[in-house]
Amino acid sequence: VLYKKLFGQENPEQGVLHEEMKQKNEVSKQLTAAEARSALLEKQLEYMKRMVENAQTETNFDLEKQTSLQVDKIQEETKLQMKLGKLEFLEQEYLKLSATQSIAQGKIKQLEQKIVEEQHYRKLIQE
Repeated sequence: VLYKKLFGQENPEQGVLHEEMKQKNEVSKQLTAAEARSALLEKQLEYMKRMVENAQTETNFDLEKQTSLQVDKIQEETKLQMKLGKLEFLEQEYLKLSATQSIAQGKIKQLEQKIVEEQHYRKLIQE
């Protein structure tokens, strides 16, 4: 009776069993909580893996797009250089033709002048 009043139990064996049950329940709760945390961490890990994969895919896409843009830029620059070369050639041809035209006009004036002189000379001979 004294033991029961001091410890609240009828005999020491029941107290030990009760304590063991409490410990088992506590360990079981801790195990369940640890398993729940583990499952949550696994889900977070999978989510992060998907995020990394998506980021890598986006990076690859961006790199491919950048490469494509660089190729396009090089092609446009090449076309521009070709057009500038053609324009320079046409400018040189224009200058040559202008010079040839000037020379031809000068010769025409000389011939016209000779015709005028010859006509004048014929008039003088006829008189």
